[in-house]
Amino acid sequence: MKILVATDGSRAGDSAVRFAAGLAASSRGSRLVAITVGALPARRFDRGARLRDGLPSASEERDRLWADKTLERARRDAKRLGASIRCAYVGTRQLELTAAAIARAADREKADLVVVGSGGASELARWALGSIAHRLVHIARRPVAVVRAGTRMKPRPARILVATDGSKPSREALRLGVRLAAAMPRARLAVVTISTVASDVVLTGAGLVRAVGIMPELARAERKAGEKILRAAARETRRLGKRVRLIYRNPRHAISAAEAIVREAALQSADLIILGNTGRTALDNLLLGSVAQSVLGLSRRPVALVRARSKGRS
Repeated sequence: MKILVATDGSRAGDSAVRFAAGLAASSRGSRLVAITVGALPARRFDRGARLRDGLPSASEERDRLWADKTLERARRDAKRLGASIRCAYVGTRQLELTAAAIARAADREKADLVVVGSGGASELARWALGSIAHRLVHIARRPVAVVRAGTRMKPRPARILVATDGSKPSREALRLGVRLAAAMPRARLAVVTISTVASDVVLTGAGLVRAVGIMPELARAERKAGEKILRAAARETRRLGKRVRLIYRNPRHAISAAEAIVREAALQSADLIILGNTGRTALDNLLLGSVAQSVLGLSRRPVALVRARSKGRS
């Protein structure tokens, strides 16, 4: 598995590097690439190239020193955690396109997972101010794991939680979870599907549902659908044997699916939550709501969002 981590030297960026290095160190055959994105053109980042092109300006020298320092810290952190790492500088003169530069680098490297840090701004603040992590999960074609500042991989067999509703993005999320768990000795994988009957009833009108008397029928239908999803998950995870736990949750109280997923992650002591991402626009997510985006906002644990694989994607 190839993991690409993007860092800007911030506390969140350092946490992303340590999390990615922890994954790579504990995964058989994994490769780690760390990048940082800056305003200095990539051709002038190298000392020899800069001398041929003329002496750098003061601002270029500051950018080079910052990038050198950031990548060197990533290299030290990875080495300390036992992961081999390759570092690269990605230059762009339009820093507002940093997320796009990261996405292009991930495609160029054919990364299986992209890891990026987040300061944990609110949904409205992320949309209004343009968080790089928030933009990246909308435009990247590859799975993106968002890591909060201060996150660390615990020194024990990894615990991964995949939330699935049976959709195509969810199936892709499950495949990523299986790949990670298979590569990590003794890692445990929990697969959960959440019933939304309680919250749906509240939205419909609990009094009306009780009056009509269809609540038991709704619960049975939801349970049947959940069991079907978990049977498919059992087939997908068969090679992991006893390291897999399949869970159906039917919350008694009206909580959102996102809240239920975050609670389940706490119950399972998950190191990583993986779920499908529909790839809506930022405005759609803000106005209409998205389980994936809501989990990203609620969870203090790393969250990986996975889009459905498009035809022709490597």
